[in-house]
Amino acid sequence: MDDQQKLNENSEQFQGEKPWPVIVMLAMLLSVILAGLILAPRTEEAKLKWLSLLGTTNHGEFLNPPVEVNGQLLDAQGSDWTVTAQAPWKLVLVAPVACETSCQEMADLAARVHTRLNRDAPEVVRGFVSLQGAQLDGPASELQYERLQLASPELVEQVRAAGVEQIGQQPVLLLLDPIDVFFMAYGSQHDGIGMLEDLEHVIELAR
Repeated sequence: MDDQQKLNENSEQFQGEKPWPVIVMLAMLLSVILAGLILAPRTEEAKLKWLSLLGTTNHGEFLNPPVEVNGQLLDAQGSDWTVTAQAPWKLVLVAPVACETSCQEMADLAARVHTRLNRDAPEVVRGFVSLQGAQLDGPASELQYERLQLASPELVEQVRAAGVEQIGQQPVLLLLDPIDVFFMAYGSQHDGIGMLEDLEHVIELAR
């Protein structure tokens, strides 16, 4: 058999083979693209749900289920704070009584984290609520926490049922998202670095 005949036979054999590896790779690529289009969160609520499921922020404790505020958090004038507050993200410090030593420490930590957000700092406001009434002492005035009050104790019970069992017994910092849902909590066991990373992630994700 001469060289030309061998060349023709090899060419025919190659043409008869299916390029299965290439087809499989293209099929996998297409499935990834389609999955991205189908699963990509289209609303802020969906983004936060995927954030929880994917675990890209895992320093704070996720509330399960998240708790809708529904106008139960009021400012000093009795207005819905979620409406009057001038920022989409809100850190709410909840103390069982007056803001004593452990509460002041948490208030200071959250204030320093807020400052370290730098250009994103205007995206966040901070509020304080005592479960024993608005007349009790709050965080130090220089920390600039807005005094808040609860429309009813139901909100606290919902937060406790969502897994934040320490609320009402020790200070708790709750993160409220732009659609007025508590979805993450911090206690004395959490540090500022983790809190800062969480805030940076959710603010960036919500853009």
